[in-house]
Amino acid sequence: IDRPDYFVGKSMAGSFTDGDIMDLSNMYGYSFSLSWTGTPAGNLTLEASNDGILWHTLSTQAAGGAAGSHLFNVDGAHYKHARISFTHSGSTGVLAARFYAKGS
Repeated sequence: IDRPDYFVGKSMAGSFTDGDIMDLSNMYGYSFSLSWTGTPAGNLTLEASNDGILWHTLSTQAAGGAAGSHLFNVDGAHYKHARISFTHSGSTGVLAARFYAKGS
C-alpha cells in the first residue's frame, strides 16, 4: 500500500485527529513519512487501534516551532489500524504525509 496523499497541504493551525484510518490487515510493517513547513508548535502522534474507536499512542514527534521532517517506521504491527494526529500548541504550518505498508 502506498498513499503519497495521506496529508497534502494539511493546516497545522489547530489540533486534528482526522487522518485517514489505515487498515493494517495482512500488513507486517509500515511507515509514515512526514514533512512540515512554517513554524508549527505541537506534537505529531502515531496512534494505533484494534477497533478504530480506542486509540493508543505509539510514538510522538515534536514540531518545535520550525520546519522539519520525521519518519515513523514500524516493524511487526500486531494491531489493525494506524493514524497520525496533531496536538497544536502554537503558531502554524503545513503538513504533508505519506503512508507506506508491506505485507508479511
